[in-house]
Amino acid sequence: MKTFSLRKEDVTHRWFVVDATGQPLGRLASRVAQILRGKHKPTFTPHLNSGDCVVVVNAARVKLTGRKLEQKRYFRHTGYMGHERFAPLKNVLEKRPERVIEKAVWGMLPKTTLSRQKVKQMLKVYAGPEHPHAAQQPSGGGSMSSAITPELRWHAVGRRKVGVARVYLTPGSGKWNVNGRTLGDYFPRPSLVSHIQQPFTATDTLGAFDVRALCRGGGVTGQAGAMRLAIARALCLADERHRKKLREQGLLTRDPRVVERKKPGRAGARKRFQFSKR
Repeated sequence: MKTFSLRKEDVTHRWFVVDATGQPLGRLASRVAQILRGKHKPTFTPHLNSGDCVVVVNAARVKLTGRKLEQKRYFRHTGYMGHERFAPLKNVLEKRPERVIEKAVWGMLPKTTLSRQKVKQMLKVYAGPEHPHAAQQPSGGGSMSSAITPELRWHAVGRRKVGVARVYLTPGSGKWNVNGRTLGDYFPRPSLVSHIQQPFTATDTLGAFDVRALCRGGGVTGQAGAMRLAIARALCLADERHRKKLREQGLLTRDPRVVERKKPGRAGARKRFQFSKR
């Protein structure tokens, strides 16, 4: 099988509209940057401009978490010695709100000639709800999920101990495919099955998605924990409103506990040699 490589004449650019109202700045910028580069497409090619154009409206109503509005500052230099200039985020948001989203997205793009000459010009940001790109017939009803995820498939990776799980969610009837087997067949213990389904139970979405998972490394317990984390992350990508419920139950936090292994030459993990004065 030959490796597929996209050709320049086969590239097609679509247009999407994203409503920034109530969207966290960083998460909005990261998703927009992926669409601009074309990483949401299976034909993504790093050296070609295969991304889509994104129109962001209502930039003035973007959500800023924490104390960014008071503490964050933008830096620039005039070129003269000692002439640093700092602009508070609050002032920039009042005067030029589109600059806030532009700087956040540009910071997440590669600093290459392709990004400077092509990709950055595909982002259009407007402070209000109106935009002059109706002739391009952009798709997306305004919500970030519908505009940014046109293929309705969400992918996330979870880790627990040495186990890694890659999960793909698609709207469906609750079918499970774990390494080509059903959930109950791959995880025969009912406790592990309920452990994996906790994110769906917490968000009342059990049976609303089809799940395809690829698990590697470790045992069934570690893989079950990795799948639970990956499912929780994928649900947040599908609907940002699930994040609060999942965060409250600790389903978005990776469990870092690992059994400490026995050391070479010693009887146990922390067993020390007998002290000898001489």
